[in-house]
Amino acid sequence: MIAVKKLHDVGPKEGDARYKREFDNLRELDHPNIVRMLGYCYHREPRMEWHQGQWVSVTHIHRFLCFEYMSGSSLEEKVTGMNLIRCN
Repeated sequence: MIAVKKLHDVGPKEGDARYKREFDNLRELDHPNIVRMLGYCYHREPRMEWHQGQWVSVTHIHRFLCFEYMSGSSLEEKVTGMNLIRCN
């Protein structure tokens, strides 16, 4: 089993840079307390959409990162029971 994170589409230039930056950062992580990134998926979907009174061709880009799946509770459940220092 794997866990998948979908990155929101923020436009081709910003999205590509953000996707590459996150991919590069996660690829270099190697720690027993951090899940491993297993791979990625990058899919372009051409569509016709109605925009300002006419049909235009647009490309939606779907970006996903795939991680090893950790069974058990969520991170939120783990940290809500802990005494955390809050910074205001």
